[in-house]
Amino acid sequence: MEVDTWIIPPKSDMMFDMENIDVSFSTELETTSDGFLKPKFWEVSLNWGQSSFYHENFLLAMLFDNLIKQSLIIVQNAVYYFGDVILNSMLEPVMTKIFYYYQIPIHLAPLFDG
Repeated sequence: MEVDTWIIPPKSDMMFDMENIDVSFSTELETTSDGFLKPKFWEVSLNWGQSSFYHENFLLAMLFDNLIKQSLIIVQNAVYYFGDVILNSMLEPVMTKIFYYYQIPIHLAPLFDG
């Protein structure tokens, strides 16, 4: 569908530039009752740095730039307050399954035959 209006042009270039993103967290490894390692996150922080949005249309550039910057601030504050809960409760079971319960199976050939 072609939209031909002054506000929303049908074809235009957009660019989302993300620079100097800083993610930091404090963690420790705990052992479970089965003897597996499990990460425990204490503090998580996120800083988006100098992120910006560019669009050819000035009105859309101003609108989307403000909308994106407010969304980034919401995500940044959510990670600051709830990052440990998100990583420990939601992401940890998935990562534990993906990393095979943090085990590395190593099969060594015998040094001597017989």
